[in-house]
Amino acid sequence: MKPVNQRHISGQQGAVSLVVGLVLLTSITLIALLTSKTVAVESQISANHYRMLQALAAANYAMDYGVSYFDNGGFDQNGDDIIDTIMVPDLISTYAGQVTHASVEFTHAAGSRCVPLAAVPDWRYGMLVATGFSDDGLAKRQLTQCVSALNILVNGGAKQALVASGNVRLTGQARIINRYSRNNIWSGGVVALIPSGLATYNNSLAADDAAEVDQEKLNPDSTYKTQLVSNHNLGVGLDIVAEDNGLSTLSGLEFFKYFFALQTQAELRQLAASNGQLYSNMTDLTSGPPKSGLIWLDGPQVLQDVRIGSDTVPAIVFVNGDVTITGESIIKGMIYVAGRLAVEGTPKVFGSCLVAGSDAMGRRLLNLPTVSGAGALTLVYAPVFASKRLPLPGLTAVVAGSWRDW
Repeated sequence: MKPVNQRHISGQQGAVSLVVGLVLLTSITLIALLTSKTVAVESQISANHYRMLQALAAANYAMDYGVSYFDNGGFDQNGDDIIDTIMVPDLISTYAGQVTHASVEFTHAAGSRCVPLAAVPDWRYGMLVATGFSDDGLAKRQLTQCVSALNILVNGGAKQALVASGNVRLTGQARIINRYSRNNIWSGGVVALIPSGLATYNNSLAADDAAEVDQEKLNPDSTYKTQLVSNHNLGVGLDIVAEDNGLSTLSGLEFFKYFFALQTQAELRQLAASNGQLYSNMTDLTSGPPKSGLIWLDGPQVLQDVRIGSDTVPAIVFVNGDVTITGESIIKGMIYVAGRLAVEGTPKVFGSCLVAGSDAMGRRLLNLPTVSGAGALTLVYAPVFASKRLPLPGLTAVVAGSWRDW
């Protein structure tokens, strides 16, 4: 038997160990490389995901900012017929002070997603486009949503300057002027025309007057491009509809629903409360700049030397009870009186007056006139809520189902 060479076997074992070691080292190296590559990819994915979350958060922030801006009076708040340029403030994170940027745009062009192709552009509805970016600007996210003004008035409001459920007896030198239509007064009772009392005026018949701009049509001078229609001498003209039984028999709620697209007065009150414009104290109403938009006022009240509404943002003033307008009060918009209206002093209303003549239970108040007073009221009709202008502050909403994030 041939003896085994131990040295030879030992050399073979060393070679095998070396090969195995090299294989293991190579495997470990490959595993390390693959692991580091996986970690790098996962880090990139995590970073990209974080960027997208940043961009999405910024876009949501911009959308909220745009909806709030729209709700504050639309996207032409300076009245120049050009869509406002909105500068969305940067969003600064409390963590590490990261700064993300965003922008918001509004379009009411016909054919856009929120506006039918054949529609006439209207400032009261359109589409918001909100764009958000990550802090390094590498990620971008865009959201769109339709917004619209709430239609709380039936057909944009009254088509007459003065609507009263009962008798109208204004013994002072009241003047009602309407350069938009031939309808001045609609009453469920008698409209008294006495010497030195109420007189009504319509736009003059000259052809060039038909194209007057709104500012001219709102001129409180009854002699400016008008013709006298009804007074003590002329009698009740075609601009006055009196003793309408269909109007005189309405309850307070029925009268309300004739002009408001809501089921109850409580809904209107809640809207005003949600906008921070529910008042019972005249000091709160008259403090600060003139109030606009929807205003609820618990009556009875005396509106003396008040300033409510503006040319660009009129008001809807709902007085839940009797009210006296006196002094040099100026109201631009619509005033709705649930009870009776008394006029003293020299107040001016640019818009319309609706007087339900009802008590707190919505029952008709009989016998006494619904509208009365010896004041020199100037009521200039304006269809402010039917015109294609701005939505009233606090009376807008996003359109359900219109959100898009793709």
